[in-house]
Order: sequence, then structure tokens, then C-alpha cells
Amino acid sequence: MLISAIAFGAPHLRGMPNGLIGAIMAGFLGWLLAKSVIETHGIFWAWFIHFVQDVVIFSAFVMAAANKALQPTTDRDAAPLG
Repeated sequence: MLISAIAFGAPHLRGMPNGLIGAIMAGFLGWLLAKSVIETHGIFWAWFIHFVQDVVIFSAFVMAAANKALQPTTDRDAAPLG
């Protein structure tokens, strides 16, 4: 399980969130997913947990992009206040 944690966490040094915090978080998830595969003798729960996590992350990116698209780009583009 330690190898899974390292293999899952190391690429996240440049992932999102990046740096040591991202690698530790991803490493913990890698350990948790490996543990679920061992304990359940299957990959369904590991796959499901990863799928739900990816849906949440993708949704956050979409909402952030939509929010940025709705913001005025300059003061000149902003609607007048009065």
C-alpha cells in the first residue's frame, strides 16, 4: 500500500493542489484506494471513490471558469453604477 501511496502522490507534486500538500493528499488517497481494493477484493469502491472525487474537482473547475467568464474584464466594460 505504501508503493501505491507514493505512486499516486508523487505526480501530484505538480498537480492540483500542487506542492507537498497536494502530494500528501494524493498519497493518502492512493493508500486509501489500495486499502479498499485489498479489503473488498475488488476495484469497485476504489473506482467509485476516485470517480466521485473527479466529478467534484471537474465541477469546481467549471464553476470557476463560468464565474471568471461572467466578470468584467476591465473597468470600462463594467456597467455604469448610476
